[in-house]
Amino acid sequence: MLEEITEAGMKIKESTDLSLFVRTSGENIVSWEIERIIDSLIRETGLERKIAQIIALEVEKEIVSSKVKNLTAPLIREIVNSKLIEFGLEQERRKYTRLGLPLYDVRNIIFNPNKENANIPHNPEATNLTLAEQIKKEFALLEVFSPEISDAHLRGDLHLHDLGFIDRPYCSGQSLEYVKKFGLHLPNALSIAKPARHPETLLAHMVKFSA
Repeated sequence: MLEEITEAGMKIKESTDLSLFVRTSGENIVSWEIERIIDSLIRETGLERKIAQIIALEVEKEIVSSKVKNLTAPLIREIVNSKLIEFGLEQERRKYTRLGLPLYDVRNIIFNPNKENANIPHNPEATNLTLAEQIKKEFALLEVFSPEISDAHLRGDLHLHDLGFIDRPYCSGQSLEYVKKFGLHLPNALSIAKPARHPETLLAHMVKFSA
């Protein structure tokens, strides 16, 4: 292992620039830099730099040998994940995973009405909600719940309701007395107001509070 680490460091120092360009998730095209992979692995998975160097070099060799013409950030991440699995780094692979949907599924969501729920209209706002909800579901199963709970949900042993709304309160009961005493002053609220002095103002506060 020490020989591999030393060799990896030497290869990175001696490597010549590759004539490769990457289409990034930030909607631009940049030249290939192996250091981007190394820094990304360290930042997202916590790998030691020397191990990240070995993985990055393996990824670079794979890309060069494949002679891929359209190199994208998602493709690079897929290759990195395959190398992490090869090296037995399953936990790091889990941290490095990419959330999202295949092109085929996104196309179906955009062009075809939702047949599972007739109450949802087929329009841009609805497709935005469906796409965002899917990513939040994946996030919840990976980050919020334990692997045991997530697996139980996927097997059907239990049901985790509204996973796509994991960052919202499911249900809450509020007292009018709070609004009367403190007005509208909630964290991250767009509307802020002092306690109402008139009934019609209090009614307006109630509407805002429950929105």
